[in-house]
Amino acid sequence: MPITKSAKKAARRSLKLQKRNFEFKLRMKMAIKKFKKSAEKWEKLTQKDLNTVYKYIDKCTKIWLIKKKNWSRKKSNVAKLLSSTNTKSDKKVETKTAPKKAKSTATKASTKKPTAKKETK
Repeated sequence: MPITKSAKKAARRSLKLQKRNFEFKLRMKMAIKKFKKSAEKWEKLTQKDLNTVYKYIDKCTKIWLIKKKNWSRKKSNVAKLLSSTNTKSDKKVETKTAPKKAKSTATKASTKKPTAKKETK
């Protein structure tokens, strides 16, 4: 147990910060997890979803819960996931659509004037 007044205050502050840090880190982890699950389900992800994840990562960075390279790596991975998911979901949607009808075999009459062949000797 802390004895001095400053040690008691430091212990109280440590507990408060521990709770705050846990909450921030949990929110960040849950946002990333939710984003990844949406990507696995092939849901269309938007820039708004990405901004939400970025917001929680930035909050953790602001209070030094995660370090610079860690947050840059997290942001990069999430952005890659967004771009890959959107391109894959576009391809997946294209395969679900009905096949295009073949072009008709009848072609338009040629509008070019016939050219005379050159005589060779």
